[in-house]
Amino acid sequence: MDIPRKDQRSSATKYRFIIMGLIVAVPIGLVSLFTERTESRVELGLLRVATVEKGNFTIVVRAPGSLVPKELRWLAAQVGGRVEKLQVMPGANVEAGDIILELSNSERLTQREDLLWDLEEMQAQHQAELMNLESRVLDQQLAELSAKNHFESSQMTYLAQQKLRQSHLGSLSEIEFKTIKMQTTQSKQHWQIEKNRSINLRKNLEAQSNVRQAQLKKIQKQLARLNRLIDELSIRSPLSGVLQDLAVEPGEDVLPGTKLAKIVQNHLLIARIQVPEVQSHNIRPGQAVIIDTRQSKVAATVTRVSPSVTEGSVAVDVEFTSELPREAKPELSVNAEITIAALENTVFVNRPAYSQNHRQMQIFKLDKNEKVARKISVAFGRGSASLIEVESGLAPGDKIIVSDQSAFEKFERLAIDD
Repeated sequence: MDIPRKDQRSSATKYRFIIMGLIVAVPIGLVSLFTERTESRVELGLLRVATVEKGNFTIVVRAPGSLVPKELRWLAAQVGGRVEKLQVMPGANVEAGDIILELSNSERLTQREDLLWDLEEMQAQHQAELMNLESRVLDQQLAELSAKNHFESSQMTYLAQQKLRQSHLGSLSEIEFKTIKMQTTQSKQHWQIEKNRSINLRKNLEAQSNVRQAQLKKIQKQLARLNRLIDELSIRSPLSGVLQDLAVEPGEDVLPGTKLAKIVQNHLLIARIQVPEVQSHNIRPGQAVIIDTRQSKVAATVTRVSPSVTEGSVAVDVEFTSELPREAKPELSVNAEITIAALENTVFVNRPAYSQNHRQMQIFKLDKNEKVARKISVAFGRGSASLIEVESGLAPGDKIIVSDQSAFEKFERLAIDD
């Protein structure tokens, strides 16, 4: 049976259409596949968009902190003892010299009693020895006076006999005359010896008195030092202020050097701000600060930047340049805005997520119709927590995506749906 040629022509035509369709579909598919790999679609409402501006903006660092006393005194035990009584409780106002708490130390009291007895005994002994020496001095003075009188009497006899002999009227023999002369010489020597004894006795009296006085002074100094230690059992405030803390309780035994109480001056408070390490590099003394207590905002100035990092933060001390607010008190939590720089006539934009100062970053810039966003490279400069300077890559009026762009890292372009 013959097959009609009409069917053969129809089959050939069908194949030609299939081949033509493949020729058209393959490029379209390749273009579509490439487009899918380089472009993503996203709803505008899911993005945060910011407009590049030109003008003035202030770079600030925001960080938390607390109010701390500018002058703080810890009162420490100068002598060991037991806490007997707390005279003042935390929060109370105190004046310089007020007793905060009292310690007791029976050993020190016993030592003082023993020293008082020793002092009294030594004073009595010194007085007795002094009287004895003075009596000996008097006796020696009498002996010296007697020797002097004996010499003078003997000398008068000798001189009288000598004059008689010269006048040839003397009745004494030569031996008797020489005996009188010898006795006069001996009495003079005896008087000189007694004089020397008197001098030495006075020196001895003075030396022994000095020794006793030195011994007495030693005990008196020991007693005075012990009295100071006993007086320091009463812990007194060295300044006017507020008792912020008591570190001990009645009945507790403390050693010398133990911290007992903390006194602060509420009218002399500063703010200690804990600035993250990465934001602390540009902070300098003298920079202006606004302290927010959540009830008031007060002007202040940076006075000190800690040279060390503690747990990722740098301590910055700030002193107030105006009157403290009424709610100010130690340990009050505050927030600080530290002005790092005031930039004028500068291109800037809201800080994109994960952007860093003085670094380049790939971000998506919207076209004029806000239908497409293309990835571009932007160089950023200085910045604050919310704003950052644009050094290149953007112009005033440009719009960029500032929300997290990590989901679009592999795409070069975003199609924006309303």
